[in-house]
Amino acid sequence: MTLRARRYRAFSRAWAFHPYTLVRWDHWLRHAEFPAVHGTYNRVAETDAVLSAAVARDIDDFIARQSRRSLLPADETVARATSRAYLLEELAVITLQGAAERSARIYPGPELASFKAVRQGKVLGAPPGLDRDYYVYVSFERRNKAPVPHPAQLVA
Repeated sequence: MTLRARRYRAFSRAWAFHPYTLVRWDHWLRHAEFPAVHGTYNRVAETDAVLSAAVARDIDDFIARQSRRSLLPADETVARATSRAYLLEELAVITLQGAAERSARIYPGPELASFKAVRQGKVLGAPPGLDRDYYVYVSFERRNKAPVPHPAQLVA
């Protein structure tokens, strides 16, 4: 058995009986504390230079990625306003998730500047909770071009 197969088997056994709960996004939008947390992020994004700059950087990065893919809407002003609203909603929801339970957010890309600033405690007045949510960046790019085996092929 290959080293990769042994690691996959150990990982799958370790997590096979780990309890989990699937909680949909709408649950957090209806959470009793969502309006207050979301409102706080909206106010802080207007008054805190660190969060304001981080949100602007995240939006600029998003606009640049969409432009490279020719996916940007015709009205960039609308795209910026929509992106800002989305980021602040996401900050509020993930803050509530972190406050509810420690977790790890596994994502195939670098952490957004706005989340990083809040998580690191650089944003004065940010609601507590995001500091309990760990960010894990996972790269799915392969270093070599060998075909990736199907998970069923890894278990002997």
